[in-house]
Amino acid sequence: MAGRLLRDASPNEEQRPYVDAVIDEATRLKVTLRDLMDDLQVASGRLTIRKNDVELGSLVGRLVQTQARAVTDHELVADTQECRIIGDARRLERVVSNLVSNAVKYSPCNTRIMVRVEKRDSVAVLSVSDQGPGVAEEDLQAIFEPFGRGRTADGVAEGAGIGLYVVKQVVEAHDGQVEVYREPGRGTTFLVTLPLAQMSG
Repeated sequence: MAGRLLRDASPNEEQRPYVDAVIDEATRLKVTLRDLMDDLQVASGRLTIRKNDVELGSLVGRLVQTQARAVTDHELVADTQECRIIGDARRLERVVSNLVSNAVKYSPCNTRIMVRVEKRDSVAVLSVSDQGPGVAEEDLQAIFEPFGRGRTADGVAEGAGIGLYVVKQVVEAHDGQVEVYREPGRGTTFLVTLPLAQMSG
């Protein structure tokens, strides 16, 4: 609706910022609603996956570039290789978005968040590393449970604690796995492995 208004009404320079703001807000609400529906599917055990050929490196690179424009208090860096997998691009975008958002929440301002995609044997490996306080050892299992916020999250950032649970469910629906490595006081790395697409012929 707002996009049609922008095209049809041809707003002048004074009006354009307001129309752009409406479009941005409508887009944000659309994404929020979509994510909420995803969360409900995961919580009910009815997550739907529509798999197609996906080039994971390009997908991650584009998404990090988009997020970097919105995140002004952290340095987001992507280092990606071409990795073709069979997966649901939209669900995989949610995995990347959740992991990067999580890193932003739990690491100090003006620190670097590194996102990598690389091939290792028969799998594609996605890693998201931050320079935050690190996940406490006693929290390593809890963070992947529904509403499982670890102790290190208390007082650091707000959240319902379902983001990493969604990540785990989506990754496992792609026959992959997610792991976390931490160095208390130095940072956390989330590592996602996904099977590479089998080359025909």
